Amino acid sequence: MKCRGWETPTAIRTARGRIAILMLAVFTLNGLIVPRSAVGSVIPRGIVTEIKIEGNTSIPEDDIRRKILSKPGRELDAHTIEVDQRALLDSKWFSEVRVYYDKDETRKGFILVFEVREMPILRSVEFRGVTLRRMLKNIEDNTGLKKGERADYLKNQLAVNQIRRLYEEKGYELAEVTLIEGGKPGATKAVFQIFEGPKCHISGISFAGNQSIPSSTLRTKISSRPHILGFGGKFHRDDIEEDARKLREYYQNLGYFEVKVSPVIREGSTVGERLVEFDVSEGTRFKVRNVEIVGNEKIAAEKLKDGLLLRDGKPFIDNLFQIDKKKIETQYGEIGCIDAHIEVEHKYLDEPGVVDLVYRIEEGDEYLLGHFIVKGNERTRDKVIRREGEMAGLVPGEPLDAQRIDLYKKRLNNLRYFSNSPGQGGEIQVRLVNRRPHSQPYGEERKIDLDELVRARFQSPDEFDDLLPPAPSLDDPEQQPAVVPAAPAPAPAPRAATPAPAGNGFGAEPPAAGPGPSDPFGAGGAFDPPPDLPPVDIPIPEVVPAPNRTLAPPIGAPGEPPFIDPSLPGGNMTDVGPDRQEPFPNRSYVDLITQVQEAPTGRLMFGVGASSFQG
Repeated sequence: MKCRGWETPTAIRTARGRIAILMLAVFTLNGLIVPRSAVGSVIPRGIVTEIKIEGNTSIPEDDIRRKILSKPGRELDAHTIEVDQRALLDSKWFSEVRVYYDKDETRKGFILVFEVREMPILRSVEFRGVTLRRMLKNIEDNTGLKKGERADYLKNQLAVNQIRRLYEEKGYELAEVTLIEGGKPGATKAVFQIFEGPKCHISGISFAGNQSIPSSTLRTKISSRPHILGFGGKFHRDDIEEDARKLREYYQNLGYFEVKVSPVIREGSTVGERLVEFDVSEGTRFKVRNVEIVGNEKIAAEKLKDGLLLRDGKPFIDNLFQIDKKKIETQYGEIGCIDAHIEVEHKYLDEPGVVDLVYRIEEGDEYLLGHFIVKGNERTRDKVIRREGEMAGLVPGEPLDAQRIDLYKKRLNNLRYFSNSPGQGGEIQVRLVNRRPHSQPYGEERKIDLDELVRARFQSPDEFDDLLPPAPSLDDPEQQPAVVPAAPAPAPAPRAATPAPAGNGFGAEPPAAGPGPSDPFGAGGAFDPPPDLPPVDIPIPEVVPAPNRTLAPPIGAPGEPPFIDPSLPGGNMTDVGPDRQEPFPNRSYVDLITQVQEAPTGRLMFGVGASSFQG
């Protein structure tokens, strides 16, 4: 025997032959030699040449092949075969699935065989005792037990509780269901015995143990109603438990955190009547002792607490608590903290009936509104939508108040220009995108390609002389420019001098009036400044303060602070920088996108009318 160009030693061939003979003898003695090998955890490596389906009688072979992943031409894989076996069992078509492989000597591979055993078919299904026709159809639809379906004894056993639950939902509290036939493997017939009993209804509802809240108020908080004149009063235990939950929630919203509500059901005077009583244990009503705010840095705690309704020993009321929480969220929305998150913790103390409220705040960053983007509008102009945003307080460059987004959406909806039906995909959507730091108010900086710029040629002053015309020569009389004599200007008329009165306070007489080269308009005109004059002491009258008044020291007096010109930041030409009153000078930016879908603008309707007037 040759293998890969070298001969196997004789000793190895002899040992292999002995081992093969020994294994053959062991298998023969135990009767394990079969024409096909069962697929286990260890299978040989090879290609699947063919797939066979055996044992199916009523289910088409093509439907079975669609359930498996193994295909001819693929590698024989234990994991894939296990998945195929599980998929066939999950289809509820077969009670047993076995997989074998046969060696294919002709095509040098393996033939994969799926041997199935089909589940029996229901030959007959009976629901005895059902008087309501609608109930029979409801049972068949919910249990799936119909003639011709696959028979499954486990499915028949589960159908007992399903049928009982269907009757309880319809008000038949006393209904009983028994499986007479079909509870064993291989059964092809299912028989159910049903006792419907009378339909139960609520004949009365009462409350016990309620001291602070009257029963008339508690009746408005539940959904169950008593049976009156043959209407209403449907009885179902799940509905009664839901009413008890609603009562507990109502008490807890009023500060009764330890309340207990237990429904008690009693039989009435006739068969099917039920009396429902809610036993209430109110407990102590809690009051708010202190309000604590944690995590705030941008807004002072005293400002957040100002105007809160739950504080200083007031009883806890959930509606007021929600108002306080909304008020704090509004304050953060006004400064642009759109990501502010507030969680509230109820801290119970050793003192009974007292609770502290702890508001834990995650402030987030402050944002300015960047770009206002509109999409989806074809007929409506962008400025119409932007105008509604400005009216709602959403202005680019201003602090973004997240509370105003809902107002903006309402204003757009009130225009009746756009569809706003979430079920039909036409809802008005407003999204915040492209969050970026203060250094990028318009988004990421655009990189400029210097190769795309128009290159300019720089020239020296000497190069500019070449572009100018040559200057005329002074030696050539022909190149001298012609000189046109100017006409003599008329002499101005003399102005009469007005003598200044004596003692004018300047200590000297004014100069005489007359024309001159330095004063074309005459002496003392608009372009002739006055001469330097010696200083003159002007007496300052003494100011006498009024009785019980003290005069402020003059400007520049010792001990007085320096004078500051009052001005609003950015409000005059001397201060055009950023607003010095801005509490958050480095706000981030975020863009707002509005997605709309325009509604139809017109509708054409046809109608036909008929009247019996005068026949």
